[in-house]
Amino acid sequence: MCLRVGYTQAVPWAIWSVLLWSTLTHASWPTFEWKDPNTHEKLWCEKCSLGMSMAKPCTWDMHTQCKPCANEHYTQYWNYVERCLYCSVHCNVLEVEVGPCNRMHNRVCECKLGYHALRFCRFCDDA
Repeated sequence: MCLRVGYTQAVPWAIWSVLLWSTLTHASWPTFEWKDPNTHEKLWCEKCSLGMSMAKPCTWDMHTQCKPCANEHYTQYWNYVERCLYCSVHCNVLEVEVGPCNRMHNRVCECKLGYHALRFCRFCDDA
């Protein structure tokens, strides 16, 4: 015998499943271990989110201070770096930009129509 789940039963179950998964997987802010230079106390500081870098690490009475990445710089992961990474990818004449540099990722290039990439874009030959 098969158990049939109607639309009205499946939708609330799916919503509650997503909410539970979201709560369990995103409940805590990513942290890093830091030793306060003044008190020598070991602390767990919050990491900075994507598109940000650390301005100041936490202290016993203050959260980590983060700052946004400048133009042409990015961080694509939770981090505690003091400087964002430079957008170093530049598309060449055989490529087109499919994703611009922004605060959360480097520029993304793709070969122009009629070209393919092994390591670099090359003309497609049918041989």
